[in-house]
Amino acid sequence: MRRRSLLIGAGLAVPAALLAKVEEALAVLPAPKAAASASEVASLLGQARLRFDTGDLTAFLRGLPGLLSAGHDVLDRAPSDERHLALLAGCYDLASEALQKVGRLQASRITADRGATYATLSGDPVAQAMAARSCGIVLRHQGHRELAEQVTYAAATRLDNSGLRTAAAANTLAQIL
Repeated sequence: MRRRSLLIGAGLAVPAALLAKVEEALAVLPAPKAAASASEVASLLGQARLRFDTGDLTAFLRGLPGLLSAGHDVLDRAPSDERHLALLAGCYDLASEALQKVGRLQASRITADRGATYATLSGDPVAQAMAARSCGIVLRHQGHRELAEQVTYAAATRLDNSGLRTAAAANTLAQIL
C-alpha cells in the first residue's frame, strides 16, 4: 500500500476515466480493429509486457482492451487451437498484474480467473502455472494467503509432474515458488 501511495503521490496514477474504460471492456470487449494473427497478438502482448515492466501503466491500460479483443478474435477464428487459448491466458495474466498494481482488485480477480480458465482449457502446464501465479497474487492482496499458497503450490506440482523441461517451464517454476 505504501508503494501505491508513493506512486500516486509522484503523479503516476492512472486516470479514473481510463480505468473505467478498461473495466467496461471486461464486461463488453470492443470489436477488434482488424483481424490479427496469433503472432501479431503475441507481439502486442510483448509490447504490453514492456510497457508494464517499464512502469508505463497508463499506456499499458490504454492498449489493454485492444489486446484482449485481438486475443479473443484469434481464438474465435480457431477455438480449438490450444496455443491460442494459452496466448489469451497470458493476456489476461498480464492484465491481472497491472490491475492489481493500480489497486483494482475486483477487476484483477476477474482477469486472473479468466486467465486461469483459458489456461486450463489450453492444457498447457506453463500457462496454467502462470495463471495460478496471477491468481495467487490477487488472493494474497485480498488477504487469502493460505489459499494463494495452495493455488500456486498445486500449479507448481502439476508443472513439475508434467515432465516439461523447457526454459519457459523452469522460468515459470522460479516465478511461482
